[in-house]
Amino acid sequence: MTSGRLALSAATTASMAARKLSAVATAAISKTLYGTCYYAAYGVTFGALAVASLIPKGGVLEKGFHDGAEAAREAFHQREARATPGVE
Repeated sequence: MTSGRLALSAATTASMAARKLSAVATAAISKTLYGTCYYAAYGVTFGALAVASLIPKGGVLEKGFHDGAEAAREAFHQREARATPGVE
């Protein structure tokens, strides 16, 4: 094998190794981001449900939490609609 072919072979091998490493790194980052988002959402939701389960049913506290959550939901949807023109 000539030195030119040897250099080309080495460059090709290095390029393939770099692509494999890039794919592995991308997969690891994706898995980490997914896990972080999953557990953040789980923690927030579970915490909110745990607090809600402690509130006496039919009382002023329940009504306040319900009305506050509904107002937040409406405000969020209105904000979302303003940010996305043409979407109602």
